[in-house]
Amino acid sequence: MPDLSTPILRTEDDSYTAEDIRSVFVASGIAPGDTMMVHSRLFTLGRLNTEIGKDAVLDAFIDALKAAVGPEGTIIFPAFSLSVCRTGVFDVNETKSEMGILSERARVRPDSRRSIHPLYSVAIIGNGAERLLHSSGETSFGPGSLFDLLHTISAGTERETVKFMTIGMSVPTEGITYVHYIEELCDVPYRYHKTFTGSLVEETDGVETPYTVDFFVRDLSTEVVFDQDALWERLNGACQVNQQRLGNSSVAVLPERCVFEATRSAIELQSDFLCKGGYHPS
Repeated sequence: MPDLSTPILRTEDDSYTAEDIRSVFVASGIAPGDTMMVHSRLFTLGRLNTEIGKDAVLDAFIDALKAAVGPEGTIIFPAFSLSVCRTGVFDVNETKSEMGILSERARVRPDSRRSIHPLYSVAIIGNGAERLLHSSGETSFGPGSLFDLLHTISAGTERETVKFMTIGMSVPTEGITYVHYIEELCDVPYRYHKTFTGSLVEETDGVETPYTVDFFVRDLSTEVVFDQDALWERLNGACQVNQQRLGNSSVAVLPERCVFEATRSAIELQSDFLCKGGYHPS
């Protein structure tokens, strides 16, 4: 852990220590006890101070998140590996995250545990890891999936504590994978169910076992483009979105419950709401 006065991030005008970053996270709406799913794009923020070591810089971001949610909180990093759709082999220990350097660092940390899902695994740090690790590996966005569990938690007594955070995304909706869960729940017409099979290598014994997973995929035969701007406009109007400047970009926090309700109601009114220019099947 670098000294608290050591810059972690620099821009032309400012520099940020680990404590500065933690303060931005808290100001963005993170609270002790939160369950937070974090999507990040650190390269948009500025220059990372790799002179102190790449891992040290990434750990400073992760430890700042840990400090913000406290010992009762949980941080979820996407460790997705969609290339497994082509290779067919998912190794819990060895298959790297394809979701950026912060998620990959979270995956290999000793305080992290990875869920067993060939396509949409996550690295989890914190108090709620055990219950989230039991999400289904047979569906990507359906009942029992990680995203379904997050909604179930949010619908209970902890409804205000499940949140999504984006780091380094000026339009936060471009990074919130949870939206696909709502699309499947609403059975949108531009996606369909596709089954993928392959081999799974678990961390306990290294033995390969076959897997079958359902993936609600986008219809590639049409020119469907995700309308992140329309969704951002809706969520920014309906939800208590807290967006804070960090370096050359920003940090945003959105409550799960409002993301779910605002997105679902929009899709129910217009099934292709999330399609830029609409959905026009061939």
